[in-house]
Amino acid sequence: MEDKRIKDCGEANDRLTEKSFMRSMTASVFGILMCIVLLSSATWAWFSEDITSSQNTISTAGCDITVKVEKSGTEVMGTAAADHVTYQFEANESYTVKLTATGTASTCYCMIKAGDKEYYTAQFPPNGSGITFTLTATETVDVTIYERWGTHHTPVDQRDFYDGGTVTIPATNPAANPNP
Repeated sequence: MEDKRIKDCGEANDRLTEKSFMRSMTASVFGILMCIVLLSSATWAWFSEDITSSQNTISTAGCDITVKVEKSGTEVMGTAAADHVTYQFEANESYTVKLTATGTASTCYCMIKAGDKEYYTAQFPPNGSGITFTLTATETVDVTIYERWGTHHTPVDQRDFYDGGTVTIPATNPAANPNP
């Protein structure tokens, strides 16, 4: 027994296949064009967006440190550069160093280089206060004081210079100075 539904559908399906094929192709081409337009529009919008506001300003932190060095009550003059000042300390002389900071950073500190050794001060706020310490060199040496802001990686109990402290520095390969 022969199934007539299949035979009848076959003849009618041939004519409908051509018609439905054109509909499918038209819908597919239209869909592809819509995707291209939408993707291009989204890409253009992403790269052409520009946000500006005069109320939102970005500023970096800063710290300005004033260095005052005295020997026997007389101010010693140093050679200043952009972020540091260099002094020549005479052998076996004591110098009083006062560091005062101003600025927008939360904390400041100084790196002090004498000979081939680097020392670090305790941190202090940039609110006009600072630290004062006494420094004695065992031999004549150039001492350079660099201003820094932020937090240094040296633990607080291992900092060389602290407020009210006294430090003796040799010019080369000194031993660590303990803090009280």
